[in-house]
Amino acid sequence: MNLPDDGLILVVKEDCATCQMIAPLAAVLEQQGLLKITFSQDNPAFPEGLNVEDDRDLETSFRLDTEIVPLLIRRKEGKEEGRVIGWHRDEWQNLTGLNDLGSDFPEQRPGCGSLSVSPGMAEELQERFGETGLKAREVSVDYPDDPMEQMFDRRLDRWPARCSSNTSTCFCACYRGRAALPMRSWA
Repeated sequence: MNLPDDGLILVVKEDCATCQMIAPLAAVLEQQGLLKITFSQDNPAFPEGLNVEDDRDLETSFRLDTEIVPLLIRRKEGKEEGRVIGWHRDEWQNLTGLNDLGSDFPEQRPGCGSLSVSPGMAEELQERFGETGLKAREVSVDYPDDPMEQMFDRRLDRWPARCSSNTSTCFCACYRGRAALPMRSWA
């Protein structure tokens, strides 16, 4: 994800009436050099005639924490300085510094849900872009210690996970039709 250090960033999707409504404003912002890049979630040709980046994989939307589109973000010196969701004339004017922006548009219009937060999509994007927050490690248990007792003592019984381990030191609950640990008889 390559974002400009300074300027405005816009995230839209064609299947959003508010995004279609603000498309002419995006063109004005780009002509004035304020809007540096627009990311489109569903059609890389929308809005037509603008510098649009394809975000159909939703990586940029995920990394920008986009919940509602249109999303207008102001960046300064590489950091986010402000953001506006949906269309609220006063907020857009404050963020852009253009006091007459959208004066012939309605006062406000709600945005639409971002594709990056569609049911099940947020989890898929977390997994795809490696932002799960889960970590794993292998723990060895020497004989005569009981692996199940060690797991309980270390509170590992509360953290089901998936692994590719086929060793007796795996403390996960893989749910692949096999037990997490082989059962042993200590007799």
